[in-house]
Amino acid sequence: MESIRTRCFALCVATVFSLPAVAADAALSPADAAIVRALDSEYVSAWKANDRTAVLDLFTANAVILPQNHQAIGGLRNVAAFWWPAGARTTITSFDHTLLEIGGSGEFAFTRGTYRFTFDYEANGHTQKLANRGNYLMLMRRTNGVWKITHRMWADLPRK
Repeated sequence: MESIRTRCFALCVATVFSLPAVAADAALSPADAAIVRALDSEYVSAWKANDRTAVLDLFTANAVILPQNHQAIGGLRNVAAFWWPAGARTTITSFDHTLLEIGGSGEFAFTRGTYRFTFDYEANGHTQKLANRGNYLMLMRRTNGVWKITHRMWADLPRK
């Protein structure tokens, strides 16, 4: 019994001390980090261009968005219906973001930052001018050599 405990303890200690080396080896390469950074910026550029197709093309087919105060929304068709509801029109008038963190390893990456945007929302013959600002987290995966967004979540700060 004591021998098993000793071996388990030794294995745990060896595992803990090897974790930093594994994490360092698994970090995103500079080339992948640059691609992920560009994807983060492409997301904003597509919205600024009010280009629905360009926005959706950045996501995987089974992507999930996690809007504040909503259930998770999965699949591109459902994501599109949430962002562009039938009978309404959203026009982005400004969109700025600050990328604060980028990381990942292997085939997975993430970006985290802040955003601020203004938009016009038209529905039922009325137009509202709105503004949002907050924090975001975006997860990405490389499949067949192409990085795409798999998940995006955000938390709006109180509107001014």
